[in-house]
Amino acid sequence: KVGKNCIIHPHVTIYDYTEIGDNVIIHSNTTIGSDAFYVHKKAREYEKMHTIGKAIVESDVEIGSSCTVDSGVSGDTIIGKGSKLDSQVHVGHGVVIGKNCLLCAQVAIAGKSILGDEVILYGKVGVSKDIIIGKKANILIIDYWQICYIVLQYIVLQLCYWLFIIKYNGEKIEDIKELVEILSEMEVDDNVEIEFMSD
Repeated sequence: KVGKNCIIHPHVTIYDYTEIGDNVIIHSNTTIGSDAFYVHKKAREYEKMHTIGKAIVESDVEIGSSCTVDSGVSGDTIIGKGSKLDSQVHVGHGVVIGKNCLLCAQVAIAGKSILGDEVILYGKVGVSKDIIIGKKANILIIDYWQICYIVLQYIVLQLCYWLFIIKYNGEKIEDIKELVEILSEMEVDDNVEIEFMSD
């Protein structure tokens, strides 16, 4: 079932029982409603479990190129109204994505996870199975070196605060947190003065 005013670009695959709302855009090479990656381990092999759920894409959703949206195993996989998926996003079986969510490139969401409305997942975020993410949450990846860089910046600022008198537009800065906020919001015309500490 495909609603009104939808744009389905070349090489999109839509499996049986998939439901697509109105004003949906699906870009090239995306697959909607494929079988869930759901297997049962036997003694020496894996047995494929049958998918009886479906994929539902609500109205005003846009899905980028080369995305995959699996059908649910027992329930449905749902992409909520107004949500936008960048390219190369994977939505696992039974995932429920709320309204007006943003999923950036290479996000992967494992089976049965739930995203509230207006959630933003930045590039390469991975969501494990059975996770619930609350409304309006923003999630991004910060790697080890980024953390080290942030900590080093804070240490340098702390040393500057101990060793120098720092003035912003003629007023002494009394708190390191205030200094951090000022540096992050400074404009070209702002005046910062630095003096050595005196006894």
